[in-house]
Amino acid sequence: METTDWAAVQRIVPELMDVLQNRLRILQRVNALAPIGRRALAQAMGQSERTLRSELDALKQQGLLLTSASGVTLSTEGATLLSQLEPVAAALAGRSDLAWRLSQALAVNSVIVVEGDSDSEPWVTDRIGASAGELLIDAIRDGDVIAVTGGTTVAALAKWARFVPGCAIFKSSRRAARWVKR
Repeated sequence: METTDWAAVQRIVPELMDVLQNRLRILQRVNALAPIGRRALAQAMGQSERTLRSELDALKQQGLLLTSASGVTLSTEGATLLSQLEPVAAALAGRSDLAWRLSQALAVNSVIVVEGDSDSEPWVTDRIGASAGELLIDAIRDGDVIAVTGGTTVAALAKWARFVPGCAIFKSSRRAARWVKR
């Protein structure tokens, strides 16, 4: 759906857009911080625990969240739905338009703008690393070697990449150097 279509929907049912955006943010935060307790999630989102509880109950009733003693996590269905709705969330928040304008200004094929402020919300760095990893997965081929320098975003990328079959992650340059000499 185009941004102008969302604007039309918002004019007719403004509360729908507010609920949609809030629930998407909840799913995104749970995905990034899981397992997380209600109180910690409410703090991370800047909402009251009471308000958040009703939204969590609705999402749980829809089968999108699981709760346990350790906290709230996404169900498989919740994770699938979130990945399908990420482009919607980006369009609603204006990130798609910003990404397009940046790609034009920088003369690059693709730009991804991640929600949040990595200076004040540490989970955003993990999301940046995961987004970079998803791009790399599409770009690399068998036998490719990628060398990167340090930093928190690169560490987040490495954390994500450990789930990629056939991907070797080295934390120290000596270990990597020994591996390369083989």
